[in-house]
Order: sequence, then structure tokens, then C-alpha cells
Amino acid sequence: MSGSASTLIPPPAKGPQLRKEEYRTGDIMKVVQDIVRGYAHETEQFSRQFSRSEAGLKKLFNWVYRNFTYKEDPPGSQWVQTPAYLNRHRVGDCKSYTAFISSVLQNLGIDHYIRYAAYGTSEYRHVYPVALLDGKQIPLDVVYKVQHGGRFGEEKRYTKKKDIKVKGLYQLGSIDMGASEEEIIGQLKMTLAEVEKMDAQLPAINPSRDVTKMTAGQVDNLIWADRFEILEGLTKDSTQKSEYRAAAAAMRQGDIAGIGSIRNSAIRKQVEAILKNSVKKQRPAFANFSIKIPTPAGVKGLFSGIGNFFRRVGQAIGNLFKKFVNWIFSGVGKKMGPFFIFQFLQRGKIKSPEIRSRIDAQQKSYTFIRRLGKFDDQQLKGLMLNGILERTGKSPKQIAEEEGVPQIGNLVSVVIGAIQFVVKVVEKVAGIFRRSSGDAGRIDETTMSDPSLFEEERRLQQQGGGAGNFNPLLLAAAGIPFILKAL
Repeated sequence: MSGSASTLIPPPAKGPQLRKEEYRTGDIMKVVQDIVRGYAHETEQFSRQFSRSEAGLKKLFNWVYRNFTYKEDPPGSQWVQTPAYLNRHRVGDCKSYTAFISSVLQNLGIDHYIRYAAYGTSEYRHVYPVALLDGKQIPLDVVYKVQHGGRFGEEKRYTKKKDIKVKGLYQLGSIDMGASEEEIIGQLKMTLAEVEKMDAQLPAINPSRDVTKMTAGQVDNLIWADRFEILEGLTKDSTQKSEYRAAAAAMRQGDIAGIGSIRNSAIRKQVEAILKNSVKKQRPAFANFSIKIPTPAGVKGLFSGIGNFFRRVGQAIGNLFKKFVNWIFSGVGKKMGPFFIFQFLQRGKIKSPEIRSRIDAQQKSYTFIRRLGKFDDQQLKGLMLNGILERTGKSPKQIAEEEGVPQIGNLVSVVIGAIQFVVKVVEKVAGIFRRSSGDAGRIDETTMSDPSLFEEERRLQQQGGGAGNFNPLLLAAAGIPFILKAL
């Protein structure tokens, strides 16, 4: 993201400081929590330059350290600045630092504590955020660095603490119903705007091919219809072309009536087996897409008017989820295929350290995508296999066994670009659905399936007493019924 904090964070509104001349510790806590909960929107755009990762948190920590000057409040006064006000004046104490960092964490969807700490006394005299990331607590105490040289992720040993948890935005399943109506509606509006923005980037669903309304068997047939059409395009034999065409037609209509013209007994038996199996799979291909969010229906008072916002956000998210899944099945899943060739190998039988390393890296990215879309593992791999076959003219096993280096160099930029965009969308959608983008892994030439590495593997297999072929490299998914077996 381009732009400085001065351009990405709006000017402070009137009355941006809250001052308590005579105070108790509880008063200051309330003021801090009010600022924390009510002003996260001020850093919404600014927050986008930080990733939801430990590296992103360290970047934020260092930015605050370099750009703000720590200064204690005058004796007898306590000032808590909003993020925009602190950004304008660049001078503040631990309370204002905490409110600023918390606002960014909220916009990143990161749960965190506001930690009030005491050191040898009964009174809390310090406050700082503690990010909760992947089950780990990461203190973000910039003041500790200013005063004592503490590093990122460190905190001064305290004798007593009080943690108040703050939820990251987009956490629809656990909105703080103790917040004000205005605060809750503000979070819902931000979420709805983000959903609508993502929705506009994805193509409309074709009603006749909406996979979210299909059974698991119908989705299998859809994948196989595409597979046979690809095979039709690859073969030069006119007889085989007609047989593959008839097989694809049988898959699309979902019955055997259209395969009378298939003379090849192997293809005919395969089609019959696929159709017989798909008829048994009558369960929905995808689970219900409804989003569980708190309902304010039973809440009295101020909250009685926000039920419509909850319903609108829930419906928008459900529609976006369906759109995302159909987008993958409309061809994007196939485009990713060549990147994941190594996912079709049995890692335990691979001797090349580089191939094993890439298998692990790809597995992280693959799992990241599969879990968000709730994709069936067999079906997602079936889509990718179709993409490999369409782009290379070969199955992963044939690529592995081929002497010489298969020519897919011209696909590198196309494939990597496609999957990087998918991951970008996944990260955005995950931030809305699950409050966490997770770890998509690395997507570039260093993790892509490079067929030239098979030559090294062949050499290592021979050195280990193998027969010099790739019999040990059977497809890892070869046992998947009817989805990967044909090739």
C-alpha cells in the first residue's frame, strides 16, 4: 500500500482527547477501553500495509517506535488520545500508544488483550497491547523499548496484571454485545463494505452450473465431463474423439443413455463405474453456507434496532462464499493445477530434498485454499489434475516418468499469477469469515512444481538401487475412486 500515515489516517475529529483531572485507576481503564472500542475505523486504510503475521506485528511495533515520541502526561492529568489525534501530534504515553496499536490490530482481525500491569504495588501504572496470534501471546510494549531497551515480543516482569480482551473486527460470531449500538453498527457497516467490495471482484454465478446446489455425485460428474473434453482435444484419432465426446455428454446428463456410441470397452466401463458411483453420492457437495452470527432479537433497549444489520451482513457473506466456490470451479481451480504437480507424488518415496521441500510448501498453500472453500480433497485435486492435463497434455505420473525436461517454462508466470490472485482473494475472504487469514505459504518459482527436478530424483533413485524408473513415484492420490485413476 502506498501513502504515508498522514494521508492514510484522516484528521482527528473535534474533541479528540478525553481528559480526567481527578481520576481513579478504574476511570482511566474505562476511558482507554472507550477509545479502543470506538475509534478503530480511523486506521482502517493505514492498517492494510501490515500483514496478519508475526512479521507484520513487528513492522507495526517498529513503526510506532520510530514515528511517535513517548512523553508522560503532566502530574495530576491523564490524557487518552484517539489514533488520529496521536498520529497528528506524534507525542503520547502508553495509553495513547495502546489505543493506536489496538486499532490496527482490530482492523487486521487480530484478537488481543489490553494488559494493565502493576510493578510492586497494587495499582496498575502501565498498559500495552498483547496480540493473540496462532495460539501465541505477543506483547507489543513499545514504551518498554523506549525506556528499557525491550525488544519486540518482550514485556517487563509484572507483579499483577489485568487483561481485557478486544476482538478483531469481522468477528461476527463474537461481537461484544456490551458495546454501544453505534459501535456495533459501525463494525457491521465496515464488514458489509468489505464483503461487497470482494463480491464485485468475482464473476457472477451461472445458475445452471451453481456447484453449491449440486450433490457430491453431480460435482464428480462435472469434473469428469471436463476431463473427457480435455482428452477429446488432446487426441488426434477421430474415433477416440467421438468416444470422449460421448463420454463427456454422459457425464453432463448424468446417465448412461448417451454412451451407446462408445466402442472402447475400457472407456465404456469407466463411464459406467463413474455414473454408478455418483448416483450413490446424494449428499450436498457443500455444507450450508449460513453464517452463525449473534441475533439481537431477544436484546432489549438500544440493540433492538440493529437486527437488520446482522441479517444483511450474514446474507452478504453467505452469497460471497458461494460465489468464491463457483469461481474456483469455473476454471480457476484448473489454472492452479501445474503449480501443484508435486502434490500428486508420495512424499515418503521421494529422495530429492528439494522436491520434498516443495511438496511441504505446496501442501500449506493447498490446505489453506481447501479449508476456506470447504472443498472435498478428491474433487479439488480432480480440478487441478484437469488443469495439469489441459496445460501440459500429460498426467503428473507421465510428467515424472518422461525422459528430458517437459516444456512448461512458458506457463510459469501464468500459473504463479493465477494462484497468487487466488490466495489474495482467499486471504481477504478468510479475514471476513474466520477472523484469520492463516498462512498461505510462499507462491513463487521456488515452490512451484519444476519438472526439471525429476532428473535429479531419477538419478537419486538409481543410486539407491532402484530400477531407474519412477515406479516409487505413484500418484499419492491414486486410490481416489474414479477421480484420478483414468490417467
